[in-house]
Order: sequence, then C-alpha cells, then structure tokens
Amino acid sequence: MWCCTIQGVCGKKASTAAIQDLIVHGCHVFGALATALPDEAVKAEWLVVWARACFTTLTNVSFEDKSLHEVAGSVEAIIKAAKGVIPKGHAILG
Repeated sequence: MWCCTIQGVCGKKASTAAIQDLIVHGCHVFGALATALPDEAVKAEWLVVWARACFTTLTNVSFEDKSLHEVAGSVEAIIKAAKGVIPKGHAILG
C-alpha cells in the first residue's frame, strides 16, 4: 500500500507505533492475569478497558500519541488492579 511508503506502517510515527506496542503488550499481560483469576473476580470495567485498548490498536483508530498514552495508562491501571486480587505467591506473579 502507498501509505507505508510515506511514513511508517499506515503512516504512523515511530512514537505512535511504540505506544501501540506497549498497549498490545499490556493487553497480553492483563489477559494472562485475568485467566489466572476466577471468573467472578474479573471486573466488567476491566474488560471494557481491555476491549477498548485492543480495538484501538488492532484497528488503528487513533494515531494521536496523547490519547494512546491515556489508553496505555488505563491498561496499566487494570493490570495493577488484577495483580492486587491475585493471591500472593501465585505462580503468575513470578
């Protein structure tokens, strides 16, 4: 496609791609944590944040670094919250 010849993949800046990569990694981490929890311990609002973050990166809906930083911060928050529910000593916490 022509967009890749102008500036990065789909015309995004390197900084944008890096933030999107961070969000995708965070979504993977959250997914691993969520699967370690009983279903009833996974809060619906965490899943909304996770789904929006996945959608934002998988569909390239935003190339604005500021809004992507906000998404990354939200993903970081649900990771922290999920870690707080997992019992100490659980293998997933390392």
